[in-house]
Amino acid sequence: LVSWGSDDDVCILMTARPGVLQAVEKWTTLPHVHRMDLSPLKRGASEELIRQTVPSVDALDMSELVARAEGNPLYLRELAIAATDTGNGDLPPTIEGVIQARADRVPLADRDVLQVAAVLGREFALEGVQALLQRLACFRAG
Repeated sequence: LVSWGSDDDVCILMTARPGVLQAVEKWTTLPHVHRMDLSPLKRGASEELIRQTVPSVDALDMSELVARAEGNPLYLRELAIAATDTGNGDLPPTIEGVIQARADRVPLADRDVLQVAAVLGREFALEGVQALLQRLACFRAG
């Protein structure tokens, strides 16, 4: 679709991490493709995102969150939520760690569904989830 280059007005928006971007770098050389790199959030925008996510955060915590996220809006938002969820200041060092910590706080039965869904992939049938949950229950029962 990107390489067609038709006269029709078409907008394709793609986001990619640096490693993925290298795989599609050839697209950015096409005459009808415009690449826009997003820079990290600035301090003011980062603080506003924190205030919108967790209105009660104090200035010291806000400073630590902003520094730790390094302008990554997803990581910043998840860190702010994690800071209020844990309440002890012990925050995971990566976005993966923040998401894993959140998943760890989910009740066991719900966590089983999350883990089964993760194994099945982005799209799956309800029957597949049910079948794997039944097998998991049998395995746990011995």
